[in-house]
Amino acid sequence: MLSAAGINGPVVMVGHSYSGLIALLYATQHPENTAGLVLGDSLQKDNLISAAEILGEQAMAVFMNAVQSNPEGVDMAASIDQVKDVTSLGDLPLTVITAGMPSVPPFMDGGIRKLLADSWLESQLALAGLSSAGVHIVAEESGHCVQCDQPKLVADSILRNVARARNR
Repeated sequence: MLSAAGINGPVVMVGHSYSGLIALLYATQHPENTAGLVLGDSLQKDNLISAAEILGEQAMAVFMNAVQSNPEGVDMAASIDQVKDVTSLGDLPLTVITAGMPSVPPFMDGGIRKLLADSWLESQLALAGLSSAGVHIVAEESGHCVQCDQPKLVADSILRNVARARNR
């Protein structure tokens, strides 16, 4: 899409949730065209593994069925598989913004809700740790849609990432 739009890198890629996976994949496949990466409450490789361990096989199957039946026809498991071997982004300017109010379904047991929220935070910290220049920010007043709940925080984080990329 960048080529079709006439955009020649390097660029700072920004992704939220599932599109964070896409941005991460782009950064690993096109490091020469990636100046930085900003990920908002991004799905990442360990999320589904942790969720499966917490929820159990049957509940996870129900969840994956719901996720896989999206109107875009995205194969979430295949997408995660494409980035599963990413262990380092070197010193790429990376900003990971995590929702301070995790979006765990309210019908779940309180103990399971906490385990899922803690697991999500751990995965976000691991994501930030992929780069020696990784920064982790908790958007305290945000649910999963951090760009909706705290747009200034997200915009400022993008601008700081661009500045870091330029000074690299």
